[in-house]
Amino acid sequence: MEFVTTLVGSIVTKAVKYTISPIKNHVKYLSNHQQYVET
Repeated sequence: MEFVTTLVGSIVTKAVKYTISPIKNHVKYLSNHQQYVET
């Protein structure tokens, strides 16, 4: 049972990492784009 818990935890961690990172990059891109448009 401990193996299943560890496996699920690992999968969730990777899923969150691959989900949050692109969203964060997109937000950075949009904020930088907004600065370039204003200047």
